[in-house]
Amino acid sequence: MTKWMQKASGPRMVRPLALAFAAFTVSAIANISNCAKTLKDFIRRLVGHRAYNFAYRLKKGPLSLRYYLYLWYRVRRPDVFAQPSVQRIVSMFYFSRGILDWHADSARERLFAFPLDQQSVVVDVGGYVGIWSEEIVKRYDPRVIIFEPLPRFVHVLREKFSSHPKVTVVPFGLSKQDQAVNFGIREQSSGSGAKGGETEVVQLRKASSALSELCLDRIDLISMNIEGGEYDVLSELIDSGAIRKCKHVQVQFHEWHPDFKQSHLLRQQLTRALAQTHRLMYCYPFVWEAWERQ
Repeated sequence: MTKWMQKASGPRMVRPLALAFAAFTVSAIANISNCAKTLKDFIRRLVGHRAYNFAYRLKKGPLSLRYYLYLWYRVRRPDVFAQPSVQRIVSMFYFSRGILDWHADSARERLFAFPLDQQSVVVDVGGYVGIWSEEIVKRYDPRVIIFEPLPRFVHVLREKFSSHPKVTVVPFGLSKQDQAVNFGIREQSSGSGAKGGETEVVQLRKASSALSELCLDRIDLISMNIEGGEYDVLSELIDSGAIRKCKHVQVQFHEWHPDFKQSHLLRQQLTRALAQTHRLMYCYPFVWEAWERQ
């Protein structure tokens, strides 16, 4: 073996080869991931959006262990799970344990069971057509601020609460920063994560800044159901310290946004951070949960 070959086969040559191999591996994985996404999009276009969604629900339904847990709940509580409306909602939540327990416990009353009165300040993030806020007004008559970015729902809210001077409808949504976002229109499921159908550009504001501009230094209850946007809003409120203004926090985390794996990781991170300032009141994972300031 010549001196050149001995030198080339030494430690100095191993490191560049290892780096080159690592770079090749990362590139290959990225290409495979891109190909998988491209194939997924191609199949979606080939079979149509509805057929693709049907196949997806099949995967999350009868082809999932969750579905058979749902069947067991139907055996245990036929009085609840035989109702078509409940079956539809349970299916929308992909038969999760949280939604099954929510209905088995008849837990809807928890959405309104907070120590509020006429002096309380309540914030509804994602007001839709005001179903939740309307019940809060009937029970407690507090000051209510509703954030709703879609003009069609803003119109409905202003009509509904036109005779309630303590209710303010704010025509934009909340997020981690000021931005314009394309929303999919799907009634109560409208949002940036909604796919298919009509879309509309809406305005979102940085959450902590919007609350400060409205002079909301004290919030007795903030409730949010914003189709995946809750991850950004809660993160911004926690990072800015504005979460400390909120005595009670009620939130619906969405399991499908950004995907089933990431949503669990994001929720875990946010609830850990939230536990530094609040204690858990109740929890039905990815359905509803509420926290009270310590």
